Amino acid sequence: MTDPAHPDAPVRPVALITGVGRVAGLGAAIAEDLALGGWDVAFSYWSAYDARMPWGPQPDDPARVAEAVARAGG
Repeated sequence: MTDPAHPDAPVRPVALITGVGRVAGLGAAIAEDLALGGWDVAFSYWSAYDARMPWGPQPDDPARVAEAVARAGG
């Protein structure tokens, strides 16, 4: 797939990752690794799930993951 307005621009693969609510989670690691590999990354999370888990809610974690993904290029 190419952008007709920019046919010579490289096309980056895109990933949508669910369950990326914690910095320490597998989803965050996958998101950052894909970004380092040249992917555009979008992610979602469900904070109500973390609130019910033993580790509890980490309200700053999604923003921290987004910053890490952005630094990695995604």
